[in-house]
Amino acid sequence: MRALTAELSVDSGVVKSELQNVEALTPDDLEKGHVPEHIYDMFMFACYTGLRLSDVSTISREHLYYENGGLVVQKVTIKTGILVTQPLHSLFNGKPERIAQKYLELYQDSETLFPKTKPQHIQESIARLGELAKIPFHLTFHMSRHTCASQLAERSDNPFVIMNILGHGDIRTSMRYIHLSHTTAKKKLEGINWDAEEYNGPLTRTSNDDLAKIQQELTEVCSHKKLSEALTLAAIGASICHVDKSDLIKEWIGKIRKTDYTLEAWSKRLEMLVG
Repeated sequence: MRALTAELSVDSGVVKSELQNVEALTPDDLEKGHVPEHIYDMFMFACYTGLRLSDVSTISREHLYYENGGLVVQKVTIKTGILVTQPLHSLFNGKPERIAQKYLELYQDSETLFPKTKPQHIQESIARLGELAKIPFHLTFHMSRHTCASQLAERSDNPFVIMNILGHGDIRTSMRYIHLSHTTAKKKLEGINWDAEEYNGPLTRTSNDDLAKIQQELTEVCSHKKLSEALTLAAIGASICHVDKSDLIKEWIGKIRKTDYTLEAWSKRLEMLVG
């Protein structure tokens, strides 16, 4: 099956079994393959967070903080200028958190989380990493971002989760990964009651363009009310997760009072609206 989908690798990253092959590599394997351990860790961190090389390379201590007992990274992405907030302890069973903690301890006086390395050296090392893990195509660092998105799509059919973690500016970009996820499709098909007179299964009837329209309309309404990015994202997320309530949410925002501008009050009201 992988031979048939090899061309999709540029867009979908490595599949779960291939990611496990990379994870299984030992320090001795890396040394024999001339792959520096910190470059390997940078790639794995990117596979778990979806952050681009430019962002992984520039993460510093000021981008990290602890919340609810776990490590969180909050950073404005260099390429798009979008603020992403990721609970590292909640992603992939805390694997990115353990990597971050390792380098926080190793390089306590370093300006960045990971040692500064030339991009060309990183890309050459990642290509060798792919050979070590027997990946059937030329591995690049950017595939880590697609890997994260694809793995998230395998586990959730909620495009807002992917949009929020990867910092996509358009929900249609996030939806693409859900459509590429054959495992997710299989799970959805298994949940269909084929004997029902009227379809009432888990497959969504909402098109990518409709989701993009919801995102755009909510963004415009929130911008008009001069709402913060956090409140705007919360509104968009609630609307995408509960499409049938998007008009109700939009109407509520149009009448919102400034006393409801706190994130706590905002979240409680959204829960009431969609509940």
